[in-house]
Amino acid sequence: MKSSEIALRPSTKILQGDWPWMGSRDAGDGKINASAQAKSVWHNNRGKRGWNMMYGDGHVALFNFPNGYNESWTTRRWDINYDWW
Repeated sequence: MKSSEIALRPSTKILQGDWPWMGSRDAGDGKINASAQAKSVWHNNRGKRGWNMMYGDGHVALFNFPNGYNESWTTRRWDINYDWW
């Protein structure tokens, strides 16, 4: 990633974040693996799917996944005008 890319819209450019590292865990909401919900509760915020993310302007915020977010979003074309890219 080039700094010139980050500079285009740094407040929405995710640089780094956290996620459940253990393969048997999900976001804690049970949507991916219902049997892992209890084991993954520390990966969510009051039952909502989300993790801390660091953005290009240096701020850190809890990133909550949008409704309907699933694996198909990984192939979407990025949009600099969206909340994150």
